[in-house]
Amino acid sequence: MVGAESVAGVSDSQRALEAQLHCDLTIDEALIALAQLSLERDRVVDLRARQPKVRLGERLAGAGVATVEYRYANYDVQEVERDYETLSEKIAAIQLELDLANQTKTFEVAL
Repeated sequence: MVGAESVAGVSDSQRALEAQLHCDLTIDEALIALAQLSLERDRVVDLRARQPKVRLGERLAGAGVATVEYRYANYDVQEVERDYETLSEKIAAIQLELDLANQTKTFEVAL
Protein backbone atom coordinates (compact mmCIF):
# COMPACT_ATOMS: atom_id res chain seq x y z
CA MET A 1 0.00 0.00 0.00
CA VAL A 2 1.27 3.43 -0.89
CA GLY A 3 1.47 5.90 1.99
CA ALA A 4 0.20 9.49 1.82
CA GLU A 5 3.76 10.82 1.87
CA SER A 6 4.70 8.63 -1.07
CA VAL A 7 1.73 9.82 -3.12
CA ALA A 8 2.53 13.42 -2.26
CA GLY A 9 6.12 12.86 -3.42
CA VAL A 10 4.93 11.49 -6.75
CA SER A 11 2.49 14.38 -7.19
CA ASP A 12 5.25 16.89 -6.40
CA SER A 13 7.58 15.34 -8.98
CA GLN A 14 4.78 15.32 -11.56
CA ARG A 15 4.05 18.98 -10.91
CA ALA A 16 7.75 19.79 -11.18
CA LEU A 17 7.92 18.02 -14.53
CA GLU A 18 4.82 19.87 -15.75
CA ALA A 19 6.36 23.21 -14.76
CA GLN A 20 9.64 22.42 -16.46
CA LEU A 21 7.99 21.26 -19.69
CA HIS A 22 5.68 24.29 -19.64
CA CYS A 23 2.71 22.08 -20.45
CA ASP A 24 0.15 19.94 -18.70
CA LEU A 25 1.95 16.59 -18.76
CA THR A 26 2.33 14.26 -15.84
CA ILE A 27 5.17 11.76 -15.82
CA ASP A 28 2.98 8.96 -17.14
CA GLU A 29 1.60 11.24 -19.86
CA ALA A 30 5.14 12.29 -20.75
CA LEU A 31 6.16 8.64 -21.14
CA ILE A 32 3.21 8.00 -23.44
CA ALA A 33 3.95 11.18 -25.42
CA LEU A 34 7.58 10.08 -25.72
CA ALA A 35 6.54 6.71 -27.19
CA GLN A 36 4.08 8.33 -29.60
CA LEU A 37 6.59 10.95 -30.73
CA SER A 38 9.22 8.23 -31.25
CA LEU A 39 6.85 6.25 -33.49
CA GLU A 40 6.05 9.39 -35.47
CA ARG A 41 9.75 10.19 -35.82
CA ASP A 42 10.41 6.63 -37.07
CA ARG A 43 7.79 7.16 -39.78
CA VAL A 44 9.37 10.48 -40.72
CA VAL A 45 12.82 8.84 -40.82
CA ASP A 46 11.51 6.46 -43.51
CA LEU A 47 10.18 9.38 -45.54
CA ARG A 48 13.40 11.30 -44.99
CA ALA A 49 15.52 8.40 -46.28
CA ARG A 50 13.71 8.25 -49.63
CA GLN A 51 15.00 10.11 -52.65
CA PRO A 52 12.70 12.65 -54.35
CA LYS A 53 13.07 10.75 -57.63
CA VAL A 54 13.92 7.04 -57.96
CA ARG A 55 14.41 5.07 -61.14
CA LEU A 56 12.38 1.87 -60.90
CA GLY A 57 14.17 0.01 -63.63
CA GLU A 58 13.73 -0.92 -67.22
CA ARG A 59 10.72 -2.80 -68.50
CA LEU A 60 10.41 -4.17 -71.96
CA ALA A 61 7.51 -2.70 -73.88
CA GLY A 62 7.28 -4.35 -77.26
CA ALA A 63 9.96 -5.08 -79.80
CA GLY A 64 13.12 -4.23 -77.94
CA VAL A 65 11.98 -0.79 -76.79
CA ALA A 66 12.82 -0.24 -73.16
CA THR A 67 10.84 2.21 -71.07
CA VAL A 68 12.25 3.82 -68.00
CA GLU A 69 9.94 4.48 -65.08
CA TYR A 70 10.47 6.77 -62.13
CA ARG A 71 8.80 7.07 -58.76
CA TYR A 72 8.49 10.60 -57.43
CA ALA A 73 7.94 11.65 -53.83
CA ASN A 74 4.50 13.23 -53.42
CA TYR A 75 5.58 15.26 -50.41
CA ASP A 76 7.95 18.10 -49.71
CA VAL A 77 11.29 16.59 -48.72
CA GLN A 78 12.36 19.78 -46.94
CA GLU A 79 9.16 19.78 -44.88
CA VAL A 80 9.90 16.20 -43.82
CA GLU A 81 13.36 17.33 -42.73
CA ARG A 82 11.83 20.15 -40.64
CA ASP A 83 9.33 17.70 -39.12
CA TYR A 84 12.18 15.36 -38.20
CA GLU A 85 14.10 18.15 -36.49
CA THR A 86 10.99 19.32 -34.59
CA LEU A 87 10.14 15.80 -33.41
CA SER A 88 13.73 15.15 -32.37
CA GLU A 89 13.81 18.37 -30.33
CA LYS A 90 10.52 17.51 -28.58
CA ILE A 91 11.73 13.99 -27.79
CA ALA A 92 15.01 15.31 -26.43
CA ALA A 93 13.24 17.90 -24.24
CA ILE A 94 10.85 15.34 -22.76
CA GLN A 95 13.66 12.83 -22.22
CA LEU A 96 15.84 15.40 -20.46
CA GLU A 97 13.02 16.42 -18.14
CA LEU A 98 12.16 12.80 -17.37
CA ASP A 99 15.83 12.07 -16.67
CA LEU A 100 15.98 15.07 -14.35
CA ALA A 101 12.87 13.93 -12.49
CA ASN A 102 14.25 10.38 -12.21
CA GLN A 103 17.54 11.61 -10.78
CA THR A 104 16.25 14.25 -8.36
CA LYS A 105 12.90 13.01 -7.07
CA THR A 106 12.49 10.09 -4.72
CA PHE A 107 9.47 8.32 -3.34
CA GLU A 108 8.76 5.11 -1.51
CA VAL A 109 6.28 2.42 -2.38
CA ALA A 110 5.44 -0.23 0.18
CA LEU A 111 4.70 -3.55 -1.48
